[in-house]
Amino acid sequence: MSNIFAKLTLPNIIVGMLFAMTSQNTLAGSDNYAENNSWPNDSWHLEYEYDDFSDKIHSAKLVYAPQNYGPEKAFLLRCQPYYTNFSVAFLALQKDIMENGEFHNNAERFEKHGFLYSEERNIKFKVNGEKYSDDVEVGGQVRGISQWIGAAKKDLPNDSLQLNLFSTLVYNDIPSFLGKQNTDLSEKLYTALKTALQQETVIQFTLEMPNGIDHKFSLDGKRLKSFAPPEVLDFCLLKRTLRDD
Repeated sequence: MSNIFAKLTLPNIIVGMLFAMTSQNTLAGSDNYAENNSWPNDSWHLEYEYDDFSDKIHSAKLVYAPQNYGPEKAFLLRCQPYYTNFSVAFLALQKDIMENGEFHNNAERFEKHGFLYSEERNIKFKVNGEKYSDDVEVGGQVRGISQWIGAAKKDLPNDSLQLNLFSTLVYNDIPSFLGKQNTDLSEKLYTALKTALQQETVIQFTLEMPNGIDHKFSLDGKRLKSFAPPEVLDFCLLKRTLRDD
């Protein structure tokens, strides 16, 4: 036994650790592809990582870029082991967001970083005859197009805001010490998204913005289901259960 341990010098141990790490990395696979050749115009795009041995999904990012990003909305589903982020992004003229010449801002400390607008707004959505309504925080900034939708447009017009709203769907296998919880909005969105995919139907949204300007947009569950592999949609939503707080 002593002769064996004598051979485990520091260089031998380091080499062994590197070999083990390399062996693990070879089990990880990744893929990305678009729904059609028009990406990033009117197309879904998928990036995901998986275990090359078991095909178990580790993470996924589904992005929809519209034909005319700005007035038309972009969607993001960023799927992680314990949660999925659902985001909507679009552009709007600054003058359409200002009230009495000013932006409402719930996060004024970030104005110096280009985040000029932050406000809770009402969002309504309906799917398969069911109607939902809640408030969502909408943020607006002039730093540029969000990184995840950057392929759709190179520059943010000087007279516009990049606007974004999001919700986090927290699943029941998340470790309790992470402290993330669902909101009324995330529970409603989870139900609506799951219904749209399972019933292959459309979610219709109405976002109420300042100055009486409503933004109407939709997400086609049938189209998304036809594009994304079933195991990705299972990982992102369909075979997940919300954390019940």
